[in-house]
Amino acid sequence: MIKHLAFAGLLLAAATGHSNPWPYQHIDKRDGLSNSAITSIYMDLHDYVWFGTWDGLNRYDGTTVKVYKPDPFNRGTISNNIVRDFLEDKQGNLWVVTHKGINKYDGDTDTFEPFQTSLNGSPFQEYSLRACLGPDSAVWTTFIGQGISRYEAAQHAFVPVTFRDIDADWLKNVAGMGSHQGLLYLLGTDGTLFCTLNNKPVFRKKLAAPGAIRLHRFFRIGHTAYLAVSTRKGLSLINLSDLASEPQVLQLSAFPVSSISENKDHTAVWVGTEAGDIYRVTASAPGEFTAENMAAYFPQFAQAQRKILTITETRQDILWVGTDGDGLFKFLTRNNPFRSIVAGPASGGNLSNSIVRSVLQDTDGTLYVGTRSGGLNILRPAQREMTVLNTAHGLSNNTVLSLRKDHSDNLWIGTDGEGIDMLEKNTGRIRHFPRDFENAPALTFGNVYAICIDAYGGLWLGTSGHGVVHLVIEATPRGTYRLASHRQITYGNASQEQATINSNVVYTIVEETPNILWFGTRGAGIYRYNSLADKIEEHIHTGAGTPNRLSNDDVLSLFLGSKEELWIGTSGGLNRISLHRRPYHNLHYTQHDGLPNNTIHGIQEDYSGAIWVSTNNGLVLFDPVRGSFKGFDANDGLQNHEYTDGASFHAAGTDALYFGGINGLDIIHPARLDTIRYFPRLTLAEFLIRNVPVTAGDSSAVLRKHIDRTDVVNLAYDQNFLSFHFTTLDYWNKQRTQYKYRLENFDKDWNLIHQQSVINLTNIPPGDYTLVINYTNENGVWSPTPKSIAIVIAPPFWRTGWAYTVYIFLLAGLQAGIILYIRRRARAKRAAAIHTFRLQQEKELNDYKLRFFTNIAHEFRTPLTLILGPVITLIKKASSVQEKNQLNTIYSNSLRLQKLIDELIQFRKIESGKEKANIAPVELVAFTQEIVTSFEQHALEHDVTLEFIPAAETLQGWIDARKLEKILINLVSNAIKYNVKGGSVTVRLEETGGQARFVVEDSGIGIAPDAQAKIFEAFYQHPGSLSADPGFSSSTGIGLSLTRSLVQVHQGQLLLSSQPSKGSVFTVTLPVSREAYQVPDDNNIFLPVSNLAETVSQEFGFRPMETPRPLYEPEREPRPYSILVVDDNPQIVILLQNILADKYHVLTAANGREALHVLDDEKVDLVISDVLMPEMDGLMLCRNIKDNIQTSHIPVILLTAKGEIEDRIEGLQVGADSYIPKPFHPEHLFIRIEKLIKTREQARKRFANLADVELGQLSTGVGEKDDEFFGKITACIQRHLNDPEFTADVISDEIGMSKASLYKKVKALTNQTPHGLIKQYRLRKAADLLKDGSMSVSEVIYETGFNSRSYFYKSFNEMFHCHPKDFGRTTSA
Repeated sequence: MIKHLAFAGLLLAAATGHSNPWPYQHIDKRDGLSNSAITSIYMDLHDYVWFGTWDGLNRYDGTTVKVYKPDPFNRGTISNNIVRDFLEDKQGNLWVVTHKGINKYDGDTDTFEPFQTSLNGSPFQEYSLRACLGPDSAVWTTFIGQGISRYEAAQHAFVPVTFRDIDADWLKNVAGMGSHQGLLYLLGTDGTLFCTLNNKPVFRKKLAAPGAIRLHRFFRIGHTAYLAVSTRKGLSLINLSDLASEPQVLQLSAFPVSSISENKDHTAVWVGTEAGDIYRVTASAPGEFTAENMAAYFPQFAQAQRKILTITETRQDILWVGTDGDGLFKFLTRNNPFRSIVAGPASGGNLSNSIVRSVLQDTDGTLYVGTRSGGLNILRPAQREMTVLNTAHGLSNNTVLSLRKDHSDNLWIGTDGEGIDMLEKNTGRIRHFPRDFENAPALTFGNVYAICIDAYGGLWLGTSGHGVVHLVIEATPRGTYRLASHRQITYGNASQEQATINSNVVYTIVEETPNILWFGTRGAGIYRYNSLADKIEEHIHTGAGTPNRLSNDDVLSLFLGSKEELWIGTSGGLNRISLHRRPYHNLHYTQHDGLPNNTIHGIQEDYSGAIWVSTNNGLVLFDPVRGSFKGFDANDGLQNHEYTDGASFHAAGTDALYFGGINGLDIIHPARLDTIRYFPRLTLAEFLIRNVPVTAGDSSAVLRKHIDRTDVVNLAYDQNFLSFHFTTLDYWNKQRTQYKYRLENFDKDWNLIHQQSVINLTNIPPGDYTLVINYTNENGVWSPTPKSIAIVIAPPFWRTGWAYTVYIFLLAGLQAGIILYIRRRARAKRAAAIHTFRLQQEKELNDYKLRFFTNIAHEFRTPLTLILGPVITLIKKASSVQEKNQLNTIYSNSLRLQKLIDELIQFRKIESGKEKANIAPVELVAFTQEIVTSFEQHALEHDVTLEFIPAAETLQGWIDARKLEKILINLVSNAIKYNVKGGSVTVRLEETGGQARFVVEDSGIGIAPDAQAKIFEAFYQHPGSLSADPGFSSSTGIGLSLTRSLVQVHQGQLLLSSQPSKGSVFTVTLPVSREAYQVPDDNNIFLPVSNLAETVSQEFGFRPMETPRPLYEPEREPRPYSILVVDDNPQIVILLQNILADKYHVLTAANGREALHVLDDEKVDLVISDVLMPEMDGLMLCRNIKDNIQTSHIPVILLTAKGEIEDRIEGLQVGADSYIPKPFHPEHLFIRIEKLIKTREQARKRFANLADVELGQLSTGVGEKDDEFFGKITACIQRHLNDPEFTADVISDEIGMSKASLYKKVKALTNQTPHGLIKQYRLRKAADLLKDGSMSVSEVIYETGFNSRSYFYKSFNEMFHCHPKDFGRTTSA
């Protein structure tokens, strides 16, 4: 705690002209100092004050002391606990010189960096290290035993400095340094002073003997540099600008000088001694010094003989004095408007008692001070000694409560006894009334607290217990006094005609106008009294009407201001009533409005109209215009802290105000009042998050710099409970500082927190804020530049921008999902209903189709019978192999048609539930062996290994043999059909628990997973199931569906396991016990399998029974055109061969890929292709043909069973020249072939002779691609037309085609060779040129590239049947 001590020493009256001591505050260990011996004091650029002690470094902010001590286990601490000195360089860095090393302070991190801490073998001395700012504003140090160094910022180290012409050993014993105007001064321990320039000496002087200098200091007064040296002879002051002159020696004290320092504006030097003497040394002229003993300003030091270690004068008009063992003192040196008179010896002009109860100043300057128990004190301007009047001198009582002068200049004295005393002006005699009245009236009163002399000279006395007493006194010629009249206004007057008041204790009376007075009472408020009418006209108290009620009924003082305002001092605050108009309106001022205390003892008005109020907590200056208060107390130089009732006075014509209190009399000169506009810096001292301090560089990583040097604080969302501790760096009247803050973007208005110096911000939502803290100076003026710091609180990840974007999308997605779900559910319901309806429709339609197909199938049996019978007869009678093969084709396809009809009828019976199992005993091993054996030949033909593996030699079971035969035939035939070359098929038979298990396993192409669930559906054909073997008949999609139905008729199960490219396994499990079926007892007839070989053969299509004749018979006549037939069905291929072989040369291929190879090797004039083929279908083949320039001219006819209009459109889109559906009529096919070939021939004929063809209209007439190709050829010919060396090789190179391909393509399009086409084109061009007539024949020959005139004539005559010279005339004719 910092103690606000009372003034020590004697205070003289203002009239004496003696200076008052400076007010001071004391700081010691109880206030946080690390040590009471203060070695150095410094105020840095940031307004912090640093104290160096014998045990630690201290930083002071006006409230708290922060201590820095060395810690060898922590980096960033100071190097030593003994602090010697401070200095700041030009970059604003603070350097701290210690007993061991110099330290650079980092304010951002509040740490130190030590330098020069090692002695390096040098002897240790008390002041071994000193520092100063050199001529270059860098830091220079001198280290006893090591020499002089300079701090190099680039190297971040102190670098030794050498001097020319100065002994190196002497440089190691430099005790002090100073610089001025580019010169560096070095003071050695031997008493020698060097003046150097650029590290070279320019002057040398011996100042003292070795060891004689006790203390020295380099300083500056004005623009002149000096060196102060303390020796036994005294204080020598050396002018460094004139080293040749002799120094001036000052004999200041018998005690040694212990401190030398210059003041803040370089106009004087402060000198302190070991006995507590302080001197102020000034220079009247360069080298001429005078010393002023400042004991009157520092009486406490001289009395206590405290040793002064350091004196520092800083901004804010503070003088800091550090002592050896008693801490430090800070003194306010600014002009003091307050003076005091205190109790003490009368010879010194002091009071007889410290408690002042009344005061008055006469017009001649005589001051009267009434005290409690000390009588009346009189101080006249011409005398130094105080005159005291008490009971021994005639006073009726030694407690003087009130003083007033009448119109005769007599002094009326109210005491704490009976009656009233008067000090007669002319005789100096003290009279006592009513005892001394000549007419001896019967009047009793006493305890006069207030005296008012009205306009007519009457006395109005306010008493304690006797109410108001009015005396009209007349002086007689005999020098006596008589009471002319009197009245008494008290509580409960007997006569109702007299005025009455509710309290007999009246402390104050003022006259508003003649005959109008105001009485201030204890406990009853104030009264406005009309003395002429003897009537109370107004009574104002706490119970009065709201506009004019008092703040408290206990009235201690009244004052009538210059602006006709009545000021009322109460025990509950200050009241203000304007007397201009009635009813009166009362304004109240209390501690809530800025008063330091609500008890108002005295009120006075100064020359400017400001109101001064004495309270129980100092003096208050009130500005009536602004309504603001400013308090004063002992810190400002006041003697009193608590004042007394009515003890105040302001003499007309002077600016002095007098207020008495319990410690004497305070005299105020408002004109000397310093209206300070200075604003101390506000600093942020500490920052806490959730009550945990945060420092720069700590684990929280929030601050990189100290909070006071931080502009922006970035925080996480959960770091939103913040505390800011702050203070103003005001070192004298900080207690008057008021604070307010506002968190921008959060608070709308300012938050006034008065003297509270901490701000707690709780639960701040994420956002960007600015904390603005404003403060007042000691005059109550708000700072124009408040402190601000930005606070950024990041939102949690779920409240960031991208998170909200996700939320929006999620919400939108959720809404969309709900809508989609509702819609999908509605659609699903509708789809389910529609699906159910469609299933019902499909079932009905399928039933209808099956009934229809079944009926048709029944009808097909009769025509098939009529076909099969004659065909069998014709086969037997056929004489040639060709006829027999054609009849066998009819026979095998008739059998296949019959098989399909039987399957369709049986499938219909099963679907309608009419198919029953004809159960009979069967030996299953032999039965299965026979079926498998019937497939051996077909398996061998397809390069597939077939094997049957029964688990037992025999297996007897009950089964429907016909149905089991169809099941096994279907499964084994599929296993062979959809196998690969070199594959295998294994049939296993085993019996378990009355059930036979038939396993058919193959290593074929397998079935895709997505097709396995559909493979048993009726009429389903897997798109990838087509086999490359042309012997396979196409599937109808009934087989496996019928197989599963037959298994289900046996109450069995059909399972599938398959992997693509690895094979499939079909497992049929059938019950074979009689008990599993409802078999009649007589149903034990076994029906053997019939026509098994024929049935198996039907699964693999037609196989000629006899060796066919060769596919190509010797041609009797050459066939001019070649036709390529492409189909995977060999029967169709044979059919087309038989149809076309008589007129065309027929080439064949089984699929599109094979057909492309044929086109590469053979000359083909037309292609007839099926659409559905393995490896490459007909559509892809057609596209390849039309996209290839070498084959694009070949017509393509698509011959297929797909006859829908969509299929025809697709075929024409890929470039097909004709689309003929199956079954087709041979004549139709012949006509289409002839038309397409004829069209190509007509195009070729156009190129046989170009004599009648315009070159600009030359076209192939085949297609766009061929026209484009031909256009390239003719363009190439046109470019090289006049080149005799131009050949087909050039065309081949330019269009990017081989010579053979070019020949083949041109021959196919034009029936001309490329050379022949070039020749005809040249001749046709020559004809055009000759026809134009602009060129001669020779020029035409040259222009068209002929190099032989005879050859040109011959060729031209062959083409145009005339001579070139006659061509023009012939065409003209």
